[in-house]
Amino acid sequence: MSVDRPQIKGLNMPSSAAPQITFIEFINNFPLPRNPFLREKPQPASLEIDPSFFEEEMAFLQMKDALFEKYSEKYVAIKDGKVVDSDEDNSALAERVYKKPDVTVYINKVTKKLEVAHLSSPTTA
Repeated sequence: MSVDRPQIKGLNMPSSAAPQITFIEFINNFPLPRNPFLREKPQPASLEIDPSFFEEEMAFLQMKDALFEKYSEKYVAIKDGKVVDSDEDNSALAERVYKKPDVTVYINKVTKKLEVAHLSSPTTA
């Protein structure tokens, strides 16, 4: 009895090596990890961005050179076109300015260095 040897793109496999295919099914039924820094359930994010946020961003960009003298290498919070707070720590600043609900504040670092964010993207098959 003759067994046809399988060929894979011109590669001849010996007749003694029978191809074996194993299917493995992975089931993701693990619970999502909890963020220990969240004290309450996260609220669904609104898809709408408050237009005043962009106004605060424009105010920051227009004032950036003047801000550099006083707030060099610090984070500033801009509200109504004015600096309302500053700090060297972004998180501490955000914690203070966002204590009030429904506050639109723009926070950015006053620096002349170009900050680069390295983001990993999902791979595709």
